[in-house]
Amino acid sequence: MTSLVPVYPNPNLPIDQQCDEVALAIGGWCEAANQIAKVGYVGVDAVQCVILNRVRKRNLSVTQIVTESHVVRGRRVWQFSFWQHDDPRTPICEPLDPNYTRLLRLQTEGKDASLVYRACWILGVARLNGLLTIDPTHGALNYYNPAVCSPKWGRGNARWREFAVYGDHVFGIAT
Repeated sequence: MTSLVPVYPNPNLPIDQQCDEVALAIGGWCEAANQIAKVGYVGVDAVQCVILNRVRKRNLSVTQIVTESHVVRGRRVWQFSFWQHDDPRTPICEPLDPNYTRLLRLQTEGKDASLVYRACWILGVARLNGLLTIDPTHGALNYYNPAVCSPKWGRGNARWREFAVYGDHVFGIAT
């Protein structure tokens, strides 16, 4: 079992070379730490569950899922918005700044950044080690914020099945 003592990202490595625990902590932290005031850590847990649901479905590592991208119309598009360079919340994570202060400051809205990262680490490690087994997303593979974007596969699409809403994020699957 991985220790619950958090491991922070190695600033000398790009995200795709970090361990799965760090990638999962960063994923939950960057995508949902701004939801903590609204729904507590269930938003972070839900994002981490989507990442892990994709891991299980596609038999890839957490790091591969979190850093997955595609080229769309000649532009690299990342699966998770916190890597998009045009996303206003985007921390420039490669290379990560040594103290993670910019990344933490952007995502935690005044909370103690180190505590928030630690909580994201603990949630991720607990999930990876089977200590948390109930998926608050009910198996979701997708999520988005309807106030920010309207993906073709989301609400309004006959194939969209919505499973949960936590804070600003809608969780479900496009069948």
